[in-house]
Amino acid sequence: MTIRAANLDFKLLFESAPGLFLVLRPDPDFMILGASDAYLRATLTEREKIVGRGLFEVFPDNPDDPHATGTSNLRSSLERVLATKASDTMAVQKYDIRRPESEGGGFEERFWSPVNSPVLGANGQILYIIHRVEDVTEWKQAEEALRKSEEKYRTLFDSIDVGVCTIEVLFDRNDKPVDYRFLEVNPSFEKQTGIQNARGRRMREIAPLHEEHWFEIYGKIALTGEPARFENQAAQLHRWYDVYAFRLGEPQERQVAIHFKDITERKQAEENLKNYATRLEAVNKELEAFSYSVSHDLRAPLRHVDGFSQILLEDYADKLDEPGRRYLQQVREASQQMAQLIDDLLNLSRVTRTEIRREPVDLSQIAEQIAEGLKKTQSGRIVEFMIEKGLTTEGDPRLLRVLLDNLFGNAWKYTGKRPQARIEFGRTMRDGKAAYFVRDNGAGFDMAYAHKLFGVFQRLHTLSEFPGTGIGLVTVQRIVHRHEGQVWAEGAVDQGAIFYFTL
Repeated sequence: MTIRAANLDFKLLFESAPGLFLVLRPDPDFMILGASDAYLRATLTEREKIVGRGLFEVFPDNPDDPHATGTSNLRSSLERVLATKASDTMAVQKYDIRRPESEGGGFEERFWSPVNSPVLGANGQILYIIHRVEDVTEWKQAEEALRKSEEKYRTLFDSIDVGVCTIEVLFDRNDKPVDYRFLEVNPSFEKQTGIQNARGRRMREIAPLHEEHWFEIYGKIALTGEPARFENQAAQLHRWYDVYAFRLGEPQERQVAIHFKDITERKQAEENLKNYATRLEAVNKELEAFSYSVSHDLRAPLRHVDGFSQILLEDYADKLDEPGRRYLQQVREASQQMAQLIDDLLNLSRVTRTEIRREPVDLSQIAEQIAEGLKKTQSGRIVEFMIEKGLTTEGDPRLLRVLLDNLFGNAWKYTGKRPQARIEFGRTMRDGKAAYFVRDNGAGFDMAYAHKLFGVFQRLHTLSEFPGTGIGLVTVQRIVHRHEGQVWAEGAVDQGAIFYFTL
């Protein structure tokens, strides 16, 4: 058979075929008898340049050229076809195909899966060898992408600090979950559970007394496919867990993936806090009982001391000399001061225990009411009140009235020696947050002692200068703190003071 005749025989058959084919003559040179148009397009080859030439003459093996087509595997495959008269499938080969200049030239990496198949004649001899290749580049690229994805997943699986495992839930004949087997666990699993070598083992084997609720939850997820987020205790492991679990794979596989975190420390802290709250409640009840005792048992003797001292001063004044009358008056003043101190302490106790009720509060309106009340206590004083209008906030109206009562009361008291007193209430901005203030032009204080202002019984002035118990500013601080705010003061001796608070 001549080359020309062979070409004519196969021209119509292969040139228009959609696949990538070469037709080879079964001789040592493996002469190319025909090529499909698809093959020529894929390899950027012209038919006239390859047909009639030996395969390895057209595609030589050149180890010095990294883009040359390797032929050693191809030659071995073709020789096996000659020897066995059977098809031979080669491993996937990587080829660098030169791009046309119109597409920028250079090389494009492609992957082909070659198959060499003999065409046998009637007497069993090989007439031709069909060298067929399938372009599996997309498949190889997908495979590589999958490999990289799995590599990333494995890296994440192994490095994440959350415990991760997959399990197979085991059921009895009635579809009741009775156990589960660990399929995969990550390194954090051991850290979170303390269980070693869990893979392939059953939970009942590891912890025979493991609570039934674990099996019930995972069994329900495996059967229904509904994920679950929950917190549970594993008593036998002496741990608490925050768990998210969901079904993995097909329903019949009954597999569940679990992400979990050991929250034992948090639970212990919550339990400690609960116990602390219980103890605190008991202490508060004791304080309430003590406050009741103070309120009723101490007030009565003080009233008696004050009352009998007054009777002595009124009914026996002519029988007492001047020092005696003065001493009795001091007894009365001391008992009255003690009664006031008791009232202030009880008020402070109530402020600490009272439940906060938040609602809109008009601070300007409260300030005006307090100012009017103060004016009535000493009508002869000249005091200018400057109250900014429209100052509103959200908080407990009763406690905020106590707060302003104390701040205005302080300002009123410490401006008592000013012929023209001035008390101002307003709002400013501090660190981007609204800060309310009460300013006066009274006695002021030395900033070196500002840290004492909000301490119980701490006073910066003597009783002979200004009366008081040293409880008012402590009450102010408690109220502000209960509103999650801050309170501070600025002042100078004989130049007034200003108290700021945020809510």
